[in-house]
Amino acid sequence: MEELGGVRIFSSAAGWKQANNALYMYSHIAENDTSFVPKKLKELHLITKGYFKKQHTDIDLYHIESEPSLGCFYMNSNESPLTKYIVLKNGEKEDLLNFNDKIQFSAFLLQYGNYLIFKHPISFVKFVIIPNIVAYITPFPEVYGRNFQIYDSMDHDIGKLTKKWFKIDFNYTPSRYLFLREKILSPFTIIFSIINLVFIAYLIFTFFRILKKGIKQNVTNYSLLVLTFTCIFNFLFTIITTTSVIRFQFYSIILEFTTLVIITSLIYKSDKE
Repeated sequence: MEELGGVRIFSSAAGWKQANNALYMYSHIAENDTSFVPKKLKELHLITKGYFKKQHTDIDLYHIESEPSLGCFYMNSNESPLTKYIVLKNGEKEDLLNFNDKIQFSAFLLQYGNYLIFKHPISFVKFVIIPNIVAYITPFPEVYGRNFQIYDSMDHDIGKLTKKWFKIDFNYTPSRYLFLREKILSPFTIIFSIINLVFIAYLIFTFFRILKKGIKQNVTNYSLLVLTFTCIFNFLFTIITTTSVIRFQFYSIILEFTTLVIITSLIYKSDKE
């Protein structure tokens, strides 16, 4: 990253995503906010305030099904305050998702996102964390849903960039393939939701069982704890950072399902004994 963008940073998108999430929250409170802003963030903050004062695209994470970017609008849109700030600093470029720009400004945008989040933590929980919890429990199909734009028409920004990167010379994916994929994968939304809800019930049951009886020190129980805490960590990381969709959850669902199978078999054996 340092070689490409001149900044030592683990992920080029980290700061962009943090600022993006903060703006989903800030859009609801910008009109009445008069908080002090650090000098180094003031220029970007003025652009942000100006954006939300004028007519702008009305989006929020509670209605993710009607938001085509699925929680990434302020990272990718031409009208985003973040994009306008980059254009102000670097000039207009043909490539909206210029990788070097992403790296160069990521650390700064991370500071800005953190400033807004720590300044308005309750609003962040209300407008980002809570809808992300709902999205985690009932994940959106996204690319596995009906006629998802990125895999159908290639006329939008991401489609054009995809064709350029991978040297794709066609403009359209036949609908019959998209609909076939949808038919095969559409049940997964319900399946994932059921597994997530059952896993939550398992966590509640386990918590009270440990309080009442403690935990036996054996390999099986320790393995269950490792699996459980891995799933919990993934859940906490996801709801803080992104809106969950089905393709993000395959790994965690496998872990949750495995944990549920093990605990069910242990309960069954215990009842037989």
